[in-house]
Amino acid sequence: MFKTNCWYCSQPMFVLQCTCGSAVLLDINTPPWDKHECGSGGGIGNSGLSGWNAIDVLANAGVTITTEIMDKAFGKANAASQANNKPTPPDIQKMAPKHAEHRTIMAVVRETPKHSQSIKKLSKLGELGAKMLGLNNVGKLQQATLITNTAGSADESYTCIVPETAGENISAMKNKLVFAAIEGKVAGDTQIWLVHSIHLI
Repeated sequence: MFKTNCWYCSQPMFVLQCTCGSAVLLDINTPPWDKHECGSGGGIGNSGLSGWNAIDVLANAGVTITTEIMDKAFGKANAASQANNKPTPPDIQKMAPKHAEHRTIMAVVRETPKHSQSIKKLSKLGELGAKMLGLNNVGKLQQATLITNTAGSADESYTCIVPETAGENISAMKNKLVFAAIEGKVAGDTQIWLVHSIHLI
């Protein structure tokens, strides 16, 4: 069970993840377990995901994309034309971290480079620099780009540093939907999003 805010109405809600891999959005985390059915949410299962973002998430979760799913993702009138057209990439806004800014996000893991300039730069930090960024005693560092689906505006891109202490192999999460708790860290000219926890949804 993860607490977050609805990406449409901004109200608090809970994401209950089942061991089978499915998830339910809830208004409260106690009986009677009222579902969060935001009137403006729409999308697949009121998740807020629609269009190619919904299709991408479902396909990466192993769901066979049927005509019915295309109808739900695009609306029946537009599904046929969308299926024949190459999707145009959504506008993506890079999110710059502010020091001590905490966020919990649901996102798709897009990039997981094995070697990056950011990781090389961070590995050259001294003990004080690493401590200021919260990187002391975290083990090996990985990098990941997390993309959120935001209704009515550009998708948000978070380039994150994932420490070994987060306990996850980020490469195995590529193209999958995750729930992540991240924090902005700034020291001098170095700015990073540091992942505290990340879980598959």
